[in-house]
Amino acid sequence: MVRLLLSEDGQSLDVVESDLDHSNHVVSKEVYLHLPMQRRLDQAHKMQAETLLSVCGNVKLVQQHMQNVSGKVCTWSVASWLLHVV
Repeated sequence: MVRLLLSEDGQSLDVVESDLDHSNHVVSKEVYLHLPMQRRLDQAHKMQAETLLSVCGNVKLVQQHMQNVSGKVCTWSVASWLLHVV
């Protein structure tokens, strides 16, 4: 929770109180990397994955390769979705 107040000159907001305790969920890099926007492949990587799947068809190998190349987490659902697109 963050509480803000308008500054005396009325041009900005000032932080008057902040509580950064995350007791109801885990905050870690691993959790962050599994968020959908962090997993999303850009168009070039998506095209490369589609090409690899059409050539070799091994979803697990393509999934592992895309994780290594893009540096993003490629879950099974994303990999299987790519298989159905091709």
